[in-house]
Amino acid sequence: MRFLRFLICLLPPLAAIAFPELAAATTSDSSYSSPDLHASAGPPWSPSEPLPAARPWEAALRLPGRIASLPFVAMGYLADRSLIYFEQTHAVENAFIMSKRSKEWGIGVLPASLGDHTGVGGEVIWAPFRLDRRLLVEANATTSQYNRERVSAFIGPWGVVYTSEWRPRELYYGPGLTAPLSGESSYGEHTQSAKLIVAWGWQSFDSASVQPSQPLMFHDRVRVRGPMHRTWVSAWAGPRERSVTRGRDPYSPSFEIAHPVEAAGSLDRGVEHFSYGAGLSHDARWGRPHWSGGWRASVEAERFDKSIQALALNDAHSGACSFTRLIYRAEAGASFGRDPRTLRLALTAVDQRPDVAGGTFLLGDLQSLGSSAGLAGFEYGRFRDMDLMLARLSYIFPLVKNLEFDLHTQSGGVYPGLSQARIATLKSSFGAALRFRTETAILGALGCDWSPEQARFWFALGGIE
Repeated sequence: MRFLRFLICLLPPLAAIAFPELAAATTSDSSYSSPDLHASAGPPWSPSEPLPAARPWEAALRLPGRIASLPFVAMGYLADRSLIYFEQTHAVENAFIMSKRSKEWGIGVLPASLGDHTGVGGEVIWAPFRLDRRLLVEANATTSQYNRERVSAFIGPWGVVYTSEWRPRELYYGPGLTAPLSGESSYGEHTQSAKLIVAWGWQSFDSASVQPSQPLMFHDRVRVRGPMHRTWVSAWAGPRERSVTRGRDPYSPSFEIAHPVEAAGSLDRGVEHFSYGAGLSHDARWGRPHWSGGWRASVEAERFDKSIQALALNDAHSGACSFTRLIYRAEAGASFGRDPRTLRLALTAVDQRPDVAGGTFLLGDLQSLGSSAGLAGFEYGRFRDMDLMLARLSYIFPLVKNLEFDLHTQSGGVYPGLSQARIATLKSSFGAALRFRTETAILGALGCDWSPEQARFWFALGGIE
């Protein structure tokens, strides 16, 4: 059988050798059967008239897709031109050079840190390089005319801080959780304070959780499964002056029009306190890119007492209401899975106790919920009263290597006193956020929070964890 197959394979070349005329005729005939596949000396074929790129019916079918893709075409064009511009002008290299020089000069430029509802703005920080950040000068300003200036100096555990802040469009809907949306109004607030601060802290590492190959001094630069304990004790004292003026929000009436009772006796009037207090905090969280285990807790007690004549910023006899403020915070988290799926629970309580003697108590000293202060699905400054309770439950889980998702819910309320807090009266807010991350840090987030009143979209860059 194999021999027969071998003979069949030899037949074509043997036939070509035995009958060369037949082989030549076959080749010649095949050239005539497909002339387009071979070179030719004849004139090339040309159409009698120009041909369109597409027939009318083809262009009609493509039209919806072309219209829908116009924004992406524009974005691609802008990106292409921008990259060409950056390359021709060496913008990236110049930015690195300026960044290096700014560190040498001690100057930094950041987005404004004045909170929600303050407009677009920036912050300039000057920290002389040779003083190793012992002296800081900060200035914030936004398009909504919010501004804050702060000067601070530290030597060892001792520090002095002076702050001046102007907030012209603060929102006020009325007291308590029953304040209606129709009660929206605005007020302006100016605050200045000077404080002498003393603070010291210590940290210890759980040596059992550190691998022998990891030097202790580099322990905080690697992903560690064990806790790192940090404890701080601080105390402060100094004068503070605060005044309330008419609101500058063009879309809301001033608060003395919408709430004349609350405005009586406090409009265009400054009150001054001498405040002093102390705080204790302990932080035992661990994990990266987001903290995935451990806990932290803090307690602060601050007394806003009668102003001292020798230390007064303006008027030591302003008739201010003296009060005491206690703040309690606690948060804990636990994780499971190789790429941590993390559950967190955070609790906050604020207890303010005004003196029975009376006096002027300003809106700015009331506790507030709404937006980033808590209950993020509600408008900024939505609920205000003397005391506050807030709980937040979060679940954070990975999507892909550089993306993770944050599902969270918040419940809280403000009350004339914490003893009046009831579970049935708490307000609730829900939210979700897409968070961009590296192996060591959270770079930014894009999220949405909603409540029975509205939904709010937000984004953040840096400082997420």
